Amino acid sequence: MHSALIDLQATVPRPTQLDAGAQPSQQTDPGDGWFSIQKILKHQKRENKMFYQVLWDDNSRSWKPEADVSKYAVDAYWITKNDRKRRRRK
Repeated sequence: MHSALIDLQATVPRPTQLDAGAQPSQQTDPGDGWFSIQKILKHQKRENKMFYQVLWDDNSRSWKPEADVSKYAVDAYWITKNDRKRRRRK
């Protein structure tokens, strides 16, 4: 499975969004403000904004707004989700 990226520079999560230690360490930062993830797990619409639950490389999870998730990761999530839906219908 390919890793995707998330931009954390503009993100200031509320304490209720993250469990203790859910923030990835700075050691995974390649220097440009992006952190690698395993995949997007779920999506949720809040106040007309899309949020995605991200599974980080350290197996922690957190919700991030769509603006902070790479287009590649979002596209991969929706492709996988739609493929699963098509398989169930058959």
